[in-house]
Amino acid sequence: MDELKKYTEALFAHQPQTSKVQDLKDEIYGNLLAKKQDLISQGYAESEAIVKTKDSILSVDNIIEGNQLTYINRFKTECWQTLLLYGSVLWILSIPTIIMARIPFSIITFFTVIFFGISYLNSKKNNQDEVAFVNGNRYKKMSRTVWIIWFIFFVVSTVTVTAVMFGSNIWFARPIRITGPYAFASVAVRYYIPAVTVLLPIAIGSFPKMLANNERKD
Repeated sequence: MDELKKYTEALFAHQPQTSKVQDLKDEIYGNLLAKKQDLISQGYAESEAIVKTKDSILSVDNIIEGNQLTYINRFKTECWQTLLLYGSVLWILSIPTIIMARIPFSIITFFTVIFFGISYLNSKKNNQDEVAFVNGNRYKKMSRTVWIIWFIFFVVSTVTVTAVMFGSNIWFARPIRITGPYAFASVAVRYYIPAVTVLLPIAIGSFPKMLANNERKD
């Protein structure tokens, strides 16, 4: 791999690997080669031409589709704050499950809130005026992916609980009987836990909007 090829790869190392970015990478590489040859034809030595060619393009952040100049630490702080808020609500909603001996779920959500809280406080310590390019398309894709994963989790959990609790009744066409409030609560909590976890994809789904709100306009 020649030096300009390596340089081009380095320029795009942290960019999303899409077909459009690959096309742009090939275009930039071709432009760099043409620039080098033009400088050599003007009498520059090859090594000097390579240095000047590199200096002509120091970054591609501003030309990548979806990239925006962002107050990066403000954005991160808002993300952790949102996760802390929704995580706290999830923990509060998990407390009733302790009655039905679903203590691990409440413990997991509690320590998740602790983690979000520590991350939020650490993020606030960073320079809130620091700017960096962030790719909005990446966060939109992440939001869609998280929703898909949660939906699959919810469907699998619901089907599994139904199969375990009522599979034999459904298979043999026997009526499903739930005797008393405690039995009903014991069944309901098995559906309740996967349902309330929807708060996490809701929180992550708000990241693209927060990213847009933290764009540096000037």
